[in-house]
Amino acid sequence: MNEKIHVDFNYGSTMNDFMNGVKKTLVQQDDFAGIGGHEPQNQNGHGEHSQTSIGMKDNITINFRELLKP
Repeated sequence: MNEKIHVDFNYGSTMNDFMNGVKKTLVQQDDFAGIGGHEPQNQNGHGEHSQTSIGMKDNITINFRELLKP
């Protein structure tokens, strides 16, 4: 599989605890490949957000964006 697949979750602070649980689950999986992200900034048209990016095998990246301004 050469195609890169991106899955994006944009969420507000009310979903923070749930999404942190999802991220913890993903990094414990056998196909976990790495983690990255950035501190709060406004980039790529997503608005003000912080981001955690979790890489999985087969070129899958899951982006978790906590939106900081409604």
